[in-house]
Amino acid sequence: MIRRVMVSMVLATGVAIVGCDNAGSQTSQATGQSAAEVAEPLPATLALASAPGQAKDVAEVKASARPGDRVVVRGVVAGSANPISASRAILTLLDANINTCEKSEGDACKTPWDACCEPGDVLVKNTLTVQVVDAEGHPLKGSFSSLPGVKPLARLVITGTAQSTPDGAVLLVNADGVFVEK
Repeated sequence: MIRRVMVSMVLATGVAIVGCDNAGSQTSQATGQSAAEVAEPLPATLALASAPGQAKDVAEVKASARPGDRVVVRGVVAGSANPISASRAILTLLDANINTCEKSEGDACKTPWDACCEPGDVLVKNTLTVQVVDAEGHPLKGSFSSLPGVKPLARLVITGTAQSTPDGAVLLVNADGVFVEK
């Protein structure tokens, strides 16, 4: 009986994962449009022409920011294999003091921005999620990659408001400004 329950749970998880993957597919089955055609444009005011002052590192913001606080955070688009969502205005920002694989001599990692050379607990303490949300607090349909210069390993300064997940486990930044450092 226990084996049957376990097999059922594994199968249900597999179906859920496949279903989630299909939800973010590149083409809308209803309209035949690509995700880029369906996506809402990110606000024009999001791209900043100059760097905001007094930016803090990701680790410092995670340690001190509370929900509702205004933050200015500096980091690198990194910390996972896909740090920029293709269909939502969400990205992962890694503390710039954490090594990514391209900094290791002789490393031939195909996705150096995933920081796979760092232990998981280090990544948890040094990454945060940045998002642009609508009036209801839902991430916009769009992608940070539509902003000039925003790509994996880009150094960004983000302005926004700190928010936590409902369980309080994860710090998010609801961005209202993005500056790409050169």
